[in-house]
Amino acid sequence: MTIVRETGRPIVEVARKLGIGAGMLGNWVHKDRVDRGDESDRAKVDVAYVRRLERELAEVRMERDVLRAVRGPVGERGVAVSVAHSVAAQRTDHGIAHATSCRALGVSASWFYKWPDRDPTPRQQRRDTLDAAVRESF
Repeated sequence: MTIVRETGRPIVEVARKLGIGAGMLGNWVHKDRVDRGDESDRAKVDVAYVRRLERELAEVRMERDVLRAVRGPVGERGVAVSVAHSVAAQRTDHGIAHATSCRALGVSASWFYKWPDRDPTPRQQRRDTLDAAVRESF
């Protein structure tokens, strides 16, 4: 235990030189660390690391879900309207943040937030004209 603690050599290497099993030496080193009070600090570092990895994994899973959900016509031929609608739908339908959806689709979040203030597309202008004509008819 002292050799591992003072030299910093891997347990496997020290166990091999001593001619004992690495698992047995590892158990002794662990018990020594707990007895000395060193193990508690290491456990805290590991918990923080695991929590960070869990957050990253959750974000990657959300991005994967976005990509699964948007298979099909989204963004075909650079159609910005369908990309923006898809980003908005992910938030509405699945609770996925706009920034996550934008990152998964390869567009900037600032572009998405500017998108509603854009000039109407020719298609939207035709629809607005048609809507007005229908309202007048009834």
